[in-house]
Amino acid sequence: MNNHQIKLISSIQYASKRCLSGKHLKKWTLKKLVFPSIIFFVILLSVCILGLFNASASEDKANQQVKKQYSSIIVQPQDNLWKIAEKYVQYESISSYVDNVKKLNNMNEDTIYAGNSIIVYYYK
Repeated sequence: MNNHQIKLISSIQYASKRCLSGKHLKKWTLKKLVFPSIIFFVILLSVCILGLFNASASEDKANQQVKKQYSSIIVQPQDNLWKIAEKYVQYESISSYVDNVKKLNNMNEDTIYAGNSIIVYYYK
């Protein structure tokens, strides 16, 4: 081996010893571990907070369950299906409500007559 190769090997050995020395290794290890640990903690905290909000929302929905109720009404002289739908509709469009009332009462047309009774639904 020539002198140049020996110096190169010595430099490599010195650099590897220096890089693996305790102080430098500790700094490198801390830098490598601290950042991922912080990221992991932030993600874990976010998931926990979202889980609490989701559980709270689910509990509210369970407490506020609505039930579909049916009622028979007498058609008044000024009534039509659209006016009746405006009184009872809650979670759908008026046209959808009218279509559903027609199906519920086996009606083919929109015409209703005063004095007749029809079944309507609402949510309670």
